[in-house]
Amino acid sequence: MPKIVVATIALDRAWILPYMLDSLLKQDYPKDRMFFVYVDGGSKDGSPKIVKEKLEGKLDHKVIVAPGTNIPEARNIAIEEGRKRGDYIVFWDSDVIALRPDALRRIVEKAVKTGSVVGADVVRVEVKTLKEALEVLKKLSLKARGKACKARSVEFPGLNLTVIPMELVERVGLFDEDMTTSEDKEYGLRLRLAGFRIISLSGDLAADVNVRNAPSSDIYAYLSLKKMLRGIVKRAKISVLYHERRAISRCLCVGQIPYSALVLCACFPSYWYLWLSQFLVYLLYEALKRGVKGIPVGCKNVVFYALSFFPTLCYLVRRPKRTRRP
Repeated sequence: MPKIVVATIALDRAWILPYMLDSLLKQDYPKDRMFFVYVDGGSKDGSPKIVKEKLEGKLDHKVIVAPGTNIPEARNIAIEEGRKRGDYIVFWDSDVIALRPDALRRIVEKAVKTGSVVGADVVRVEVKTLKEALEVLKKLSLKARGKACKARSVEFPGLNLTVIPMELVERVGLFDEDMTTSEDKEYGLRLRLAGFRIISLSGDLAADVNVRNAPSSDIYAYLSLKKMLRGIVKRAKISVLYHERRAISRCLCVGQIPYSALVLCACFPSYWYLWLSQFLVYLLYEALKRGVKGIPVGCKNVVFYALSFFPTLCYLVRRPKRTRRP
């Protein structure tokens, strides 16, 4: 079996990290052929300490604390560390729990055989509490036993539980650090343009746990506005290129609110309340979704989508050609 580096990047994930690490330690992949790298974005809940306590004496590991890093920056730190220690890097999200002890071995074997990027087709679990999530995971684990794994080509690596040969990293390069979101899709685009295949392996190998009352489950919404605006034009292009209807619709619907306000105030001042009602309805939606924190998040999103509005509109008009799988 090849030497691999398992990399997890996280911020304030103490609520789920112990369960993720337990599922990692239960994998049947040889521990002497595995190294674990944890990159922390500056957690305040003791996440790095949890990693050290869980893995001490059980698995070779390194904890790197890099406050303020965004997701692609943290991925690149993990890659730089992994280059010294293995031929393959496995990105394993902090909220992904392996449902089978052979999950890691299966995706690595497929990557070795095909020379491709291989990811597990994870089951998405959306629940209200962690207790409920653990009950669902137990049932899913029982159903996943002995299930056949089927491979299919996909357009981008989800990076929930994904192995990338270091040879491909050398040829394609690191993650684009301006892509504070959708970095996996941008990387997938570069991989396919370079002629590489991206494979998703089914078989209920792992589950992506999303707990609604855990703020850290919604990490993208809590980025600072400055970080959100970084690479805004690139992300608009990726959204259109991948035909992300939901993201595009949200951008156009929310982004037009400030511009509607300008038009109404300039041309129809007596109807000023129309744009205000739009704004308040959106804030109410965010408040219902995220609680009190949804109000500042909603205000921040209005600014973000307003600035994304015209780049997205331009790319929609130009309709950049969608790359085909090699």
